[in-house]
Amino acid sequence: MKIERNGMCIVSKAGLVAVALAVATSAWAENRNAKVIGVKGDARYQVGGGSWQPLKAGDVVPPGSVVQTASGSMLDLLLDGTVETVLNSAVGGGGFVLGSGRIYNPPPAAPSQSGSIVRIQENTVLGIDKLTTVHTGADVVQDTQLDLKKGTIFGTTKKVAGASKYEIKLPDGVAAIRGTTYSVSTDGTVYVLSGSAYVTTTKPDGTIATMLVPAGSSYNPNTGGQPTPITVEEGSSLEQVLANMGYPVYSAPTDYAIDNTQVWVSPTTGGQGSSGIQVQPTTSK
Repeated sequence: MKIERNGMCIVSKAGLVAVALAVATSAWAENRNAKVIGVKGDARYQVGGGSWQPLKAGDVVPPGSVVQTASGSMLDLLLDGTVETVLNSAVGGGGFVLGSGRIYNPPPAAPSQSGSIVRIQENTVLGIDKLTTVHTGADVVQDTQLDLKKGTIFGTTKKVAGASKYEIKLPDGVAAIRGTTYSVSTDGTVYVLSGSAYVTTTKPDGTIATMLVPAGSSYNPNTGGQPTPITVEEGSSLEQVLANMGYPVYSAPTDYAIDNTQVWVSPTTGGQGSSGIQVQPTTSK
């Protein structure tokens, strides 16, 4: 219902409510599940305090689960998006025959960067508290909440922007990841290879402090002070983890031409990492 007054169109309260309802109904939410894309050694999970179940590549882990890795074991979880590899091969899968006569078998091309992956290191317990996606019609808002109860995780994610959240609960605080590559431990240490993170902690006196950790820095709120540059040794170690994840996660692969054949080369390893990880097959193009 609308009323014309002095040439102006005035929408009644009933009309405004109808418009609001129409906008509200255009938005919808969905719960996401985590998917195991790589596992080495022994890992298990439980849902809602239920019995522990072993994990293997391809398994689905719903929100509300707790995941645990054994000594010498690790697990890669896809929290969001898709990861696909593109296999470059000739007919019969024999690789490319170059002009020189040499057969070249390239590694898989870079996986899709639309996915968020977290590696659960050995002797680690991680709660998957919340994985939701809300489609507002104008935007997509994602809420990822993890609870690191013990150990260390290493992750790579899309840049977190707008109203979306990617938070990791710690024993004495929370790390809000803004993207894109990080490592977090329950001793409070946070490493940020790229992107940034905000670490909020509750001090013994009850006060709350928040620190911005920029790319290339590490920070431990328990030792006080400011973020410090990542050392060469620490950077090399973290790069190795990145290169050896269940699906190699390439930051920005370089496209080279070899005898007019286009191949992908990893910027970190020069090829596909080898970690002994059992990988869940995906669709190849």
